[in-house]
Amino acid sequence: MKLTRIEIKNVLGIATADVELPTPVAFFAGYNGSGKTSIAEAVRMALGGELVARGVKTKKELPTLVHEGAKTGQVEVHHASGLVTFALFPSGKVFDDAAAYAPSQFLPFVCEPHRFAALDDKERRTLLNAVMKVKVDRKNVLERLIARGVAKDRVERVGPLLLSGFESAHKEAARKATEAKADWRAVTSETYGSEKAKTWAAVTPPYDPAAAEPLRAELEQLEKDLDAAQQTVGALQAEEKQRAELRAKLPALAAKVERYQRADNKLSLDRAGLAEWDQKLAATKAEAGQGKRVGLIHDLAAAVAYLLPFGQTPTDKEPTAQECDAEAALNAYEREYGRVGASGNAEAAARLPEYQRSRDTMANAVAAGERDLAEIQQAQTEHEAITKRLADEVAPDDATLAAAADRVAKLKARRAEIVAKLDALKSQRLAADSAAKKTKDAAEHHADVVAWDLCAAALAPDGIPSELLLEAIGPFNARLKQSADDAEWPAIVIGPDMQIRRVDGRPYQLLSEAERWRADAMLAEAISSLSGLRFLMLDRYDVLDPKGRADALAWVDVLAREGEIDTVLMFGTLKELPGHLPETFTPHWVQHGEIAELAEAA
Repeated sequence: MKLTRIEIKNVLGIATADVELPTPVAFFAGYNGSGKTSIAEAVRMALGGELVARGVKTKKELPTLVHEGAKTGQVEVHHASGLVTFALFPSGKVFDDAAAYAPSQFLPFVCEPHRFAALDDKERRTLLNAVMKVKVDRKNVLERLIARGVAKDRVERVGPLLLSGFESAHKEAARKATEAKADWRAVTSETYGSEKAKTWAAVTPPYDPAAAEPLRAELEQLEKDLDAAQQTVGALQAEEKQRAELRAKLPALAAKVERYQRADNKLSLDRAGLAEWDQKLAATKAEAGQGKRVGLIHDLAAAVAYLLPFGQTPTDKEPTAQECDAEAALNAYEREYGRVGASGNAEAAARLPEYQRSRDTMANAVAAGERDLAEIQQAQTEHEAITKRLADEVAPDDATLAAAADRVAKLKARRAEIVAKLDALKSQRLAADSAAKKTKDAAEHHADVVAWDLCAAALAPDGIPSELLLEAIGPFNARLKQSADDAEWPAIVIGPDMQIRRVDGRPYQLLSEAERWRADAMLAEAISSLSGLRFLMLDRYDVLDPKGRADALAWVDVLAREGEIDTVLMFGTLKELPGHLPETFTPHWVQHGEIAELAEAA
């Protein structure tokens, strides 16, 4: 960045300043309070748009940046590519076109060299990555991860995250490691420890896989024996039950058999009565004219009745046998069917319903008697069969039944014992399997922890990013060494831990004020050179002793003469301008808030 002119009006302690920059180095000197720092702050605000001069951090404090008594403050910085304007108003309003030329992120560190050392390790690493243009070459990083022993599947999973930078990938890997530790704790119910997890194994209960096989074989045979024994008991019990049921039937059957003679006698009487009533009913029907008159018997009876009078013996003589037989046959017919040729007797017709009922009652009695007798005969047959069966078959005795039942009980007891043993073995096997699974799962989770920790460590700032930075930081440290050689100052280096040290190992924080100034100047120049800014602002040059000042001027002169820097603004509190400044320098005396003539300075 080559500046050609600086114009300042009413900003901080500067009332007016119009400075041409014909040489690479502009050297501003003056007494304390003359306005040198105001020029530095004005330029810095114009170039970088930072409103932190003199501790101003809020908008309401902005009016304090305007020179006392003035209405506005303005800074114009001319550079090789154009003009940057920065204006302040007492109301707190700001006009800033610094963004129009996209100020570099490195400007604060070349405008105020001490700011780099004020960064923490992470910020310093980030800045150096940017200065050295260290980019996340995804393919390169993945190869480095594999070379570090990170499993390929982990590499593939974090690969896409590298597109967002190392920090995202590192956080994800660390998160996965934390999750794996939580999973390990969930399995083991213990606090995770890297050493403990290496050999952790769940307590496995004693379990003999071979012990179950003979028990299963015995149980299988027991089931068969028990089934057979239960069938035997069932058969014995069924037989005993059947015999008991048969015995229980005998009394009822015997009672029925005892009624046989009485039932047989009654049936005989009922049958005789039925025959009598059948005859009586038929005769009454015949008398009433309702008898049967169709058939040979009726025809013969009618013929006998017709012919008998013609062959009848006189009264004074004995009738013949044929005559007697004919009369007897006719009488028998009429008793049963009524008189031959009878046309109906009203009294006989009136008796018919009663006779019919009596005859039906008797018929029912006969049918009931026949049924009773048949049942009794059946009961007798059944009683004889049961009696014979009970007598012929050998009944199971109580001892046989008890022995069979006892065998079933013993078989069941042994089966229960074996089942209990098998259940215990199964529980032991499940516990052993569970322990084995826990051990396996814990080992897998530990492997995940190790893998993700390895991945996270590789992606951490002091891992591959540090590797890449160290590979790229060589030119930075080389630049610091070049500056130290040119200025004849102790060299400064930045280590892998991002700590700033002298080459003799003395850390930055233990350096004296002058030593820190020199270190800050060389660090700012390295940032300026390697970032391509080629611009530097060095304030408080007066902190150095006379030799240190001469060394600083010689160093800056070398940078200018070698064309390694475009513009350097140096500021120092001096009684007078140094004599014999190099040709690359243009001196300016600042006095009472303005740039004074050099004659006045002398």
